[in-house]
Amino acid sequence: MLLASYEQISPSTNNPMTPPQHDCIIIGAGLSGLLTAVRLQQAGIKSLILEARERVGGRILTIRTTEGDFDLGPAWWWAHHTNVQRLMRELAVQGFEQFEQGIAVYDSAENQPPQYFRPQPMSPSYRFVGGVAVLIDKLVAQLPPQTIRLNTIVHKLVQDKAFIRVETNDTPVFAQHVVCTLPPKLIADSLTFEPPLPTDVVNAMRETTTWMGQAMKVTLAYKSAFWRARGLSGLTMSHVGPVAQFHDHGSADHKTAALFGWIGDQHECRGWHSAERRSAIIQQAVRLFGTKAAHPTHYAECNWADQPF
Repeated sequence: MLLASYEQISPSTNNPMTPPQHDCIIIGAGLSGLLTAVRLQQAGIKSLILEARERVGGRILTIRTTEGDFDLGPAWWWAHHTNVQRLMRELAVQGFEQFEQGIAVYDSAENQPPQYFRPQPMSPSYRFVGGVAVLIDKLVAQLPPQTIRLNTIVHKLVQDKAFIRVETNDTPVFAQHVVCTLPPKLIADSLTFEPPLPTDVVNAMRETTTWMGQAMKVTLAYKSAFWRARGLSGLTMSHVGPVAQFHDHGSADHKTAALFGWIGDQHECRGWHSAERRSAIIQQAVRLFGTKAAHPTHYAECNWADQPF
C-alpha cells in the first residue's frame, strides 16, 4: 500500500482558494481499499475510492449463479491467517473446511493412465461460505454509495503545495492524502508521479510479483459430486493439462457440486478460443474423473494475465 500525504489524516477544512478536496482518496476498490475506507470512516474521516474496473473486489471475483457461488480469484485461507479470521468475525462471515477426503489423481503423461494415491495429511485449508466476495459485500454495505467511483482510471498523482491532484480518465480530483492499494508492479507501470518516486522504489515495485498475476482459473459445476461417490477427493495433479490442478469446489451446505482448476502458466490452451479450451478441459476432467464429468451444468473461466488492472 502506498500513502502520499503531508500530515496526520484529519477531516479537511477546504480553503476557498483551493479546489474542493477530499480528506483521503483511495485508489483501488479491492479488499485493501475497501477496508481502508471502512477504517477511516470509523475514525470519522471521509474518503473517496477510485476503481478502474466496472465492479468492486479487485482480484476477488465470485461468480454467483443458480448452480452456486464460484470463486475465480482467491478461495482459501489457513489457520495462520489470523487477520483474515479477525475480519471474518467482525463481519460475521462464516468459513468451512476444504473437502480433501479420499483418493487423489496424478496424471504424469498423456500416453499413461492416471495414477491414484492417498496424499499425506496436511494442515487443512478453509473457504468462505458464499465465496470470498462476501467480505467485499459486507464492507461495501458499510460505506455510503457515493464513496466508490467505478470505471475511473487513475493516470497521475501530482503533489501541489496545498493538495494532491489525482488525474483520471474523467475530471481530476483533489485530496489531502492518497492511499494507493494497487499491486506494486501495477503502480510502477501505470501511474505517473510528480515529483517522481525514487528510482530504487520504482525498481523494487517492478520486481515485486503480482499475486494472481499470471493465474488462469476455471470452474465446472455438476448436478452431483460423483467423484466423492467414487472415493475421490477432487484433487488432481497433471503434467498433461490443460488444468495443472483440480480441487473440489463444493459448497458448505453440499447443495453445490463443482470442481475448480488452475491452468498451467505455459500451457498453449491459454491462446485458444474459449470454446476450444472449454472442450479440452472437459475432456481432461473425463479422463481424470470419469464419463460423468462430460456434462457440466456450468463452466466459467478467468485469465488474470489478461486483466489490465
